[in-house]
Amino acid sequence: MNSILAPDVALCTICDWPYLARLLVLVRSLQRVDPALTLHVVCLDEPTRRYLEKRPGIIATAVSEVERGDPEVLATRRFRTQTGYAWTLKPAICLHVLRSRPDAGAVLFLDADLMFFDSPEPIFDELARGSVLLVPERHVAPAAWTRAGGRPDLGTAAGETWGFYNSGTVGFRRDRAGLAALGWWREQCLSGGQDWGAPGARGDQWNLNPVPNRFGGVRIIDHPGVGLAPWNARGTTLECRGAHLLADGRPVVFYHFQSLRLRHESVVSRLTGWRGNDLGRLPGVTPPLRATIYRQWRLSTGERELLWWPYLRELAAAVAEIRGEQPAWADTLRRNTAGEIAGDVVSELSWRTYLAAGRLLPPPARRAVSSLRARARQRFTTRA
Repeated sequence: MNSILAPDVALCTICDWPYLARLLVLVRSLQRVDPALTLHVVCLDEPTRRYLEKRPGIIATAVSEVERGDPEVLATRRFRTQTGYAWTLKPAICLHVLRSRPDAGAVLFLDADLMFFDSPEPIFDELARGSVLLVPERHVAPAAWTRAGGRPDLGTAAGETWGFYNSGTVGFRRDRAGLAALGWWREQCLSGGQDWGAPGARGDQWNLNPVPNRFGGVRIIDHPGVGLAPWNARGTTLECRGAHLLADGRPVVFYHFQSLRLRHESVVSRLTGWRGNDLGRLPGVTPPLRATIYRQWRLSTGERELLWWPYLRELAAAVAEIRGEQPAWADTLRRNTAGEIAGDVVSELSWRTYLAAGRLLPPPARRAVSSLRARARQRFTTRA
């Protein structure tokens, strides 16, 4: 890849101790596709910062540095969960990186659970043509997700609850329109960025909905290999051609491995994972860890073989590395199993109610059931 554009775009993300293995996979994938790329990582805890501070390709920053520069963000921490606070931090992190990197003409936020398969140059090229870069969710027909037609609200007007653009990849140029959009997004996340599923919740992603109509220079990238995720990959033709993985004939730039859970292998873990898609054990990891994702994502054979299995191999290598240096790291994966079972039961019952009667319920009732599922998942589980 030609790295001429890469130094102009500062890449950033956020990570905590349980998410460390995913972060390492992201960093290694970026270095494979372009060794010149560097990732700014805002660390939510001190162990994560210490672990990452001397790693190549990473600039590790304590979250306290972002908070000192933006006390209004810090003020929201006391009444938001770790997940909700991480969402609130995204625009503040982008602003912090632009302040700390005067040489950067733009900033690109990436969720830590991405893995790059090819050059990010299509993303850089799109951002170079405008002031704001958005990645559409591109929800496929719900019938393609589950036999029962899971999450029919997405891809419709009700999808506004979650947002039409994925906040896991969003970019802003250091120009008038880009900074205005980024500042506006920050304000919306501060005032309405409560945890997803709470009454009146409007998280970071939902707050991106109005951006194209409010600001100029917004580029909505149209590339089948950018923004691939469990909710849209099933509508894509995946194939290997030479050394490249293609989606609808174009290179897969990255895939968003959303909703992945790692569980210790045990009877209890199998019980708490009864709703999940079981992807099996991480290869070569001892003691064993199992990987599952949300039940509603129906993965095709191509997705499993070409996307998820390579990711799990990379994740297993990252887990082995971390355990070699920090043997107690895997203890962070232990969950409140009783609470998780309760959350799964509530979520499952409301899910079946939605599927059985969703089309008959009025919109307010549908939104209430959907909110109940989301709240159960947020209340009883850690970030996944």
